[in-house]
Amino acid sequence: MRICFVQPELPVDAVSGGGIHRYTWIMAQSLAGLGHEVFVVQCGHGSGREVARRDGVTVHTVPIDPEHRFFRLFRNRVRSIPEVSRAYSIHEALARIHAEHPIDVIEAPEFLGQGRFGFARLPGVARVTRLHTPTWLARRLNGQPPTFDAWFLDRMERSQLGLSDAVTSPTEALAERVRRHWRLERPIEVIPNCIPPATAWEAQDATPPEGPDPDILYFGRIEPRKGILVLAEALDTVLREQPGAHAVFVGEDVRHGDGTLGDAIRKRLARYGDRVTVRPALPWPALRGVVARARVVVFPSLWENFPMACLEAMTLGRAIVATDQGGLGEMIEDGVSGRLVPPGDAGSLAGAILDVLRTGKDAQLGKGAAARAERYSCTEIVPRMASFYAAVADRKGRGASA
Repeated sequence: MRICFVQPELPVDAVSGGGIHRYTWIMAQSLAGLGHEVFVVQCGHGSGREVARRDGVTVHTVPIDPEHRFFRLFRNRVRSIPEVSRAYSIHEALARIHAEHPIDVIEAPEFLGQGRFGFARLPGVARVTRLHTPTWLARRLNGQPPTFDAWFLDRMERSQLGLSDAVTSPTEALAERVRRHWRLERPIEVIPNCIPPATAWEAQDATPPEGPDPDILYFGRIEPRKGILVLAEALDTVLREQPGAHAVFVGEDVRHGDGTLGDAIRKRLARYGDRVTVRPALPWPALRGVVARARVVVFPSLWENFPMACLEAMTLGRAIVATDQGGLGEMIEDGVSGRLVPPGDAGSLAGAILDVLRTGKDAQLGKGAAARAERYSCTEIVPRMASFYAAVADRKGRGASA
C-alpha cells in the first residue's frame, strides 16, 4: 500500500519531538520496513518546500505560512489562522503526492484538524483520523478559558472526524471521552501505540548530559495538564525524607504566570538547591541515557492518552509511578509494572515514590514494566495497523498499489 501520514509537530526525525511526532516516525518507519511505500507530510519553518528520504520514508516538508492566500484577510482577527493556513498547505502537499503517487491511505491526527482540508479534497482516498489529544481536552486540562479560537479549532477537529472513513485511538479511555464530547455514534478502533525494542536504540549515542543520576525523573512537556505542580508538591516531601535523592525534569517548558512552569518548580523547591534540576528538551539518544539511569520515572498527568514517554521508560525497564486516569491505567498494572495513584493527589504521589525508593522495589517494578511493554512492540502492533489500513482501503475500492 501507499500510506501517507500528516505530522504537525516539528521536525520529524528519529531522535526528537513530541508524542505525535514519535508515534508517526515509529509507525512510518516500521510500515516501510514491511514493504509499504510511506510518505510523511510535515510543516517546517523554512520558506520553501523540501522532499527527503529518511530510512525508507519520503518526507515532504511544507512551510508554515500564516499569509497563505485568503487567510491573510483574517490574520488580525483570528489567532488560529496559522493552524488553518498550515492545514491548507498540508492539503496542497497531499494533492501533489497523490497526483504523482496515488495514495491508498492518509492518516492525520485530530489535533488542530490538520487533515481537514486534505480529507475534504481527496474523497477517493481512505482517510483515517488518529486520536492523540483533542485541543478542547488539552485546554481544559491546562485550565485555559474558552475562546473563539479554541471553539474554531474544535470545529476543525470535529469536521475532520466527520470526513474520515475510520477513526483509531490508542486507548479505550480516549475513545470514550471523544465519543461523549462530540456525541459520536461511529465505531472507534482501539489500536495501541507501539515501540521498537530497546536493542534498536543501542547503536545511538546515549551519552547523557553531565550531572548526577536522577533518583526521580520526569520527562515530557512541562505544562499544567501533565501534573507538574502536583509533582513539585510531592517532591517537597520526598526530598525532605530522602536527603540524598535528586530529582530531574526534562522537557519543553511553557509559560506560567510571569515566567515559566520550570521557574515555578525551581521556586517551589528552592530549598533543595542543586538536588533539583530542570533541563530543556533533549534529543532522544541523550534523553535515553538519562532515563536509563533513573530509579523512578514519574508521570503525574491529570489525564493522559497513551504517552510515548511512559512507553519508552517501560521499554528501558524503569520503575514507573503514574496516575490512574486515562490511558496510563490501561498501560500499567498497579504493583506489577508500576505504581498508580489518583491524579492531583500530592500525598499519594509522594507516598508511592517513597515506597519504591525505600523498599528497593524499583528493580522488580522495572522488570514488570519491560515485560508489559512487550505487548506494545512494533512486531505486534504494526501488522495489526497495516491490516486495519488495508481493510479501510478495500472499503473505499482502492488498494491497487498493494
